[in-house]
Amino acid sequence: MRVEFLPGDRPPPAGGTLHLDVQVFIDQTGLVTDVRLHSSSGLRELDERIVNDEHRIRYLPATIDELPVPSWTRSNGATMRL
Repeated sequence: MRVEFLPGDRPPPAGGTLHLDVQVFIDQTGLVTDVRLHSSSGLRELDERIVNDEHRIRYLPATIDELPVPSWTRSNGATMRL
């Protein structure tokens, strides 16, 4: 993926590794209805692309008693608090 640096962007750290934390809200049908970056990459273009790409993904919804329910999930595996 090609990403251009824009004014105000932070360059990636030495070594080029970025650690992002993305929060995604998945409705009971498996569609993504909200995406939040808990931590930014420092590159606006990359952040926007991540958010847009997440909106295109279809997930299996969470279930309670075998019924689909809306839920939040995080890319780092941490539990979301209600």
